[in-house]
Amino acid sequence: MKYVSYKDMKEFAKDAKSIYQAPTQEAVLRGLKVLKEKWSEKYP
Repeated sequence: MKYVSYKDMKEFAKDAKSIYQAPTQEAVLRGLKVLKEKWSEKYP
């Protein structure tokens, strides 16, 4: 979160929160994949 722009912080935090609150390891992996696909271009 340190390097995320202020204007993107809420949306990024919402996406990251889904990973931290995932009930299973499979859900964590899905969340990481979505986070990477969505944000990797802007925040490599």
